[in-house]
Amino acid sequence: MAVAQAEGRHPASVAKDYHLIQGRPALKADAMLARFQKAGGMVQWVKYTDDVVTGVFSHPQGGSLEVSWTLAQAKAIGLATKDNWRLYPRAMLRARVISEGIRSV
Repeated sequence: MAVAQAEGRHPASVAKDYHLIQGRPALKADAMLARFQKAGGMVQWVKYTDDVVTGVFSHPQGGSLEVSWTLAQAKAIGLATKDNWRLYPRAMLRARVISEGIRSV
């Protein structure tokens, strides 16, 4: 509710753009990507498999950066044991690439 108020939006519209992770709102990767693209950012998908996802992120004000995430990385830090990672590894890797790429650029 505080996020909705801060963004001047209806709570239902905010609910579709945010996850609640450990009690804190976190912008979903798709919403983050949409905002990035609306602000002039671009992403080019270089590799998109269940084992590795790579994207090149660019923005007129921030240069460009290639970001990759692998299933091996996710396993090494304990993420890959969660249900979403076992069922949808490519989508979860994509979300990690998006959030890291956009935050970095």
